[in-house]
Amino acid sequence: AVLGRTFRLRIVEELCEGDAAAAVVELLDARLLDSAEHLASSTAPGEYQFRHGLIRDVVYESLSTEERQMAHSKDGQLLAARYSAGRDEPPAIIAKHLTLGGHPALAGDYWQAAGATALGASFAESAVASYTQALQLYRVSRDANEEHFVDALFGRAQARLLLGDHDGAGADLDELVAHPRLGARAAAVQRLVAERAIRIGEYETATTAAGLSEQAARRSGDLVAVGEACRVRAEAHERLGQYQRAADDARRAHSIFQKIGDANRMVHADLSLGRIYLMQSRYPEAKQAYAPVLDHLARWSDPWIERLAKNHVAVIELCLGNFQAAWDAARASLAVCERYGDRARAGDNHSVSGIILSEIGLFDHADDCFSRALAIQEQTGSQWARADCLIYAGLNDHRRGRSSQGRQRIDEAIKLARDIGAKYVEANALCALTEVLLVGGSVT
Repeated sequence: AVLGRTFRLRIVEELCEGDAAAAVVELLDARLLDSAEHLASSTAPGEYQFRHGLIRDVVYESLSTEERQMAHSKDGQLLAARYSAGRDEPPAIIAKHLTLGGHPALAGDYWQAAGATALGASFAESAVASYTQALQLYRVSRDANEEHFVDALFGRAQARLLLGDHDGAGADLDELVAHPRLGARAAAVQRLVAERAIRIGEYETATTAAGLSEQAARRSGDLVAVGEACRVRAEAHERLGQYQRAADDARRAHSIFQKIGDANRMVHADLSLGRIYLMQSRYPEAKQAYAPVLDHLARWSDPWIERLAKNHVAVIELCLGNFQAAWDAARASLAVCERYGDRARAGDNHSVSGIILSEIGLFDHADDCFSRALAIQEQTGSQWARADCLIYAGLNDHRRGRSSQGRQRIDEAIKLARDIGAKYVEANALCALTEVLLVGGSVT
């Protein structure tokens, strides 16, 4: 019962240090247990399940507090030993037993492992939950390892940023920057500060943090971190309309990753360079830059790259007049974002979908997409994306005969773009405003 409603006979036998098969047969005959493999195709031979959850609950609650803690402790330590030996034991299950068994520091380590597993699979909500459990245990445990605490806090900041929880990520990053023992994490922390600043439109902060990241990386001799700092700084320069600086940094990052033979990060650098060309309206060059990115995705599954690349490809195809290809790419990117809980980029996807629909005259459907995008962007604080979306939402309003509302949205986009220093967005908004005024008969 302590193991859960479903359990493996092998684990019970290891815990009981004897043959439990006879007892299981007796419980099966009494119709208290079922063979789990007959209930679900995903279960393996040797798994059993309490016929009713209530039976398991009654048995569990019949144990004293001390008996339950001792049993959870024994279960957790056995499963942890199997995990350390390379067995396929879910770290979150181990962590739950160790938590209830009175081993907070060790349980924190397994919650952290569960968070890292979830984050590696881009399941951000699960990662945040696991890292939060780890941090809570580390904070109350005298035996907690400071490096493990830093790792968990950094992991949660990453996961929160993936979810678009910029306030939560900011709080974690503030605590990390103030931590006296960042050690090898210093470069990565500053890089994450830069990435968050880009998301919320603080581009000068982003370039400063990227510079600090590069300095820390060079001090530690970490070429990968140097390249990552250059790549992130390229994005900050691009958002400020400083395209030559952005391209120089993106190429520098690509050169570093090529030198050390990191093909995956080379693709990330290609992604940055393609976006720079896109922002300069150099669409054929942008499409060419994305060719190795799409080739990489055809051979390797990479959700982070896929949701970015396909959204950018959608914009390129839209600008080239290939509306069906643009729509297919945008929806493919949105599907990945929704699968992994990436709210911030899901907002970008809805916006691009709205632009495509507006261009082919489906104004009502476009308005629905823009409304979804703006709601997400307001929640996540994605300033650049919100300003950009407001432009096209305003144009769509104008085309639907709601010019006053459209003008208000475009004016809001201009103000927001100026506030965050997004030159490209400001220029785009002014072009949109010109269209509204010309059609409306104004010569001002």
